[in-house]
Amino acid sequence: MTKYLKFFKDITCWITGGGSGICKALAIKLSEHGANVIISGRSKSKLEEVKQLCPDILPLELDVTSKDSWYTASQLIEEKGYHPQIVFYNAGTCKYIDLPDFPPETFKEVMDVNFMGIINGIHTTIPQMLKKNDGHLVAVTSSVARLPLPRAEAYGASKAAATYLMDSLRIALSETNIKLTTVMPGFVSTPMTDVNDFPMPFIISPEDAADRILKGVYQGKKDIFFPSRFTWPLRFLASLPTYLCYQFTKRLKKT
Repeated sequence: MTKYLKFFKDITCWITGGGSGICKALAIKLSEHGANVIISGRSKSKLEEVKQLCPDILPLELDVTSKDSWYTASQLIEEKGYHPQIVFYNAGTCKYIDLPDFPPETFKEVMDVNFMGIINGIHTTIPQMLKKNDGHLVAVTSSVARLPLPRAEAYGASKAAATYLMDSLRIALSETNIKLTTVMPGFVSTPMTDVNDFPMPFIISPEDAADRILKGVYQGKKDIFFPSRFTWPLRFLASLPTYLCYQFTKRLKKT
């Protein structure tokens, strides 16, 4: 067992979106290495599939867009005697925009899950962490948060909002022992990316993504980018003057 995985032994981790993709991989890896794992999602059947693989996992249905759902789940966790020390906010959705269609309801749906889902989660979990002056919040956003891309108006805006939220909250909590980590991955092979109709360079597996996230959390990183051969060029482009960045991203619209 590598050193960074030993770190999570006996730590209680709550993972949203835990029925599939990155968080399924996170849940399995953490449970196999001795962590106390809670997974949450809307699909009871998917949660139960993960529990069959790791019987010690506690599955709880959760709609991240509902404050009441978060409250109910947190109460059940407390009744079970769990006190989450690391919370992974990973539940997400993606809808692309194809002009001239510009449906406000699509933006609301994406923002409700990708941004308000994190807001609701922090609202639920931060009071106990503040009381104990300890804990770690991990939000999975996206590398697209740093660079505007065509068709990603709704998805990118939600991830940019979540990234800004984590940056701001990190400042607000700077005098506490609560840690914050923002995960900004490239393409990961998940049910969400399986429906994409465009090339996804350097796509990696959920298991690879989980390894990179856990290693970064262990190292106390504020931001985790991966894979570097995809995210570094994006970060470089985002650092360019707006005009140059625009000239490049405009070309993507034609591909």
